[in-house]
Amino acid sequence: MSSHPPILLYPDVFHKFLNKKKTVANIDRDFYEWHLGRKKYSLWGITISSNEIEERIKSAHKQLGDYLLSPYSRQSHITLFVCGFLNYKAKDKDDYSLEQLDLQIKNLRNEKINPFSIEIGGINSFLISPFLEVEDTESGIKKIRHALSIRHKENRQEKYVPHITFGLYSGEYSTKKIAEKFSKLGAKTVYKVDHIKFLYYDPANINGLLKTEKIFWF
Repeated sequence: MSSHPPILLYPDVFHKFLNKKKTVANIDRDFYEWHLGRKKYSLWGITISSNEIEERIKSAHKQLGDYLLSPYSRQSHITLFVCGFLNYKAKDKDDYSLEQLDLQIKNLRNEKINPFSIEIGGINSFLISPFLEVEDTESGIKKIRHALSIRHKENRQEKYVPHITFGLYSGEYSTKKIAEKFSKLGAKTVYKVDHIKFLYYDPANINGLLKTEKIFWF
């Protein structure tokens, strides 16, 4: 295989991955020092309901499965906006209140977003996890993030990149060796988006399943 993926929507992410030489090892444990007993970590996202995309994910996972934690049970999704720990009232800086949720829903309504299409592409990788690239072909994701960002600071440390994570690295592996396993997954897959979800998961579980709190239809 080539040391470069055949298609790169986000070459800066890939070069950062290669430059670090080693992946970050994920540990399957309860990070209590992070969640401090809080039960719901929340986000806005697009959940994937497509056999074609799921087959694409399976193909990608097959290429890199030897390097990933097993099992990886979180549902396929695209994170749109990381909110924080869901609480009735925000007490800590990484909390997210019901009042904030109501305001974000109001801002989404005001944005008047129509259903839109995205395209699911090939494999790329962060240091902690490989992913499928997502192309925001009709700027629908950009509009959503604009609405959600009004009077809200996202709980994010890195530049936003739309993607579908399909696993977490289980050890410190050579990034060059992993990149050499990236191969073509065929033509991009078009996916129609007519709603998004406000989701949460149990932060005590690194593979915590996503649960739906709200659905917002366009």
